[in-house]
Amino acid sequence: MNRSLLIRIVWAACLAGGTATHALALIGHGWRWDYGGVPWWVAGFWTSLTFIDPSAAAFLFVKPRIGAFATVAIMAVDVAVNVWVVATYGGVVWMVASQIAFLIFVLATAKLALRYR
Repeated sequence: MNRSLLIRIVWAACLAGGTATHALALIGHGWRWDYGGVPWWVAGFWTSLTFIDPSAAAFLFVKPRIGAFATVAIMAVDVAVNVWVVATYGGVVWMVASQIAFLIFVLATAKLALRYR
């Protein structure tokens, strides 16, 4: 197995974990849940990740370049939103720390992930 594929598998597994987290929130609370009082755009973003994360994961294998760019964008926006939410409302710091660590990993391995040929 080449390193590019291995990196994309790790990325996809992490995106699948995010999908599961957001899907459980959606199943448990429904479409209109405000996640305990966050602004509508944050709640909408988090709910949309239920569908965006697995789409990016699929693209990592079908169209790797699109999947890689989508993963970088998703994680950059997700970390920015989540850091803002924790700074503004409080929250689970270790969860955001794990997302920051994944973003760093994604940025550090992005060039390698794009070597899929």
